[in-house]
Amino acid sequence: MNRTMVQSFDTRALQMVHKKWPKMTILYLIGKRKESLEETIKKLGFKPDIISQNHKNINEDRVKLLHKNGIKCMAGVINSIDIMKKIKGLGVDGAMSDYPDLFKRLK
Repeated sequence: MNRTMVQSFDTRALQMVHKKWPKMTILYLIGKRKESLEETIKKLGFKPDIISQNHKNINEDRVKLLHKNGIKCMAGVINSIDIMKKIKGLGVDGAMSDYPDLFKRLK
C-alpha cells in the first residue's frame, strides 16, 4: 500500500477506493477543468492526497493553497523543458510527461 496510488478522473472510482482503503494514496486528475479546491473536495467527499491538473491552470497561489491544505500538486502533461522549468519553479510536487528524460535535463 505504501508504494501504490490510485489515480483517476472518475470521482466514483476514487470514492470507492477511498471507502474501502482509506489509507490508499489518491491522485485526482482534474486535467484542464478549472475548479476550486472547495468544489473538488465537495465533489469527492474527501480530500485527495494529490491533485493533478493541466500545467496551464497552475500558478504559485494554487500550489500554496493545495500545500496549505495538505494536498500535493502535480502538473500534467508537460513535454517542453522550458515549461518544465517554469512549473518546477512554482513549487509543484511533480509533473507528468510523455518524455521522462525531461526530468534528467532539469539539473
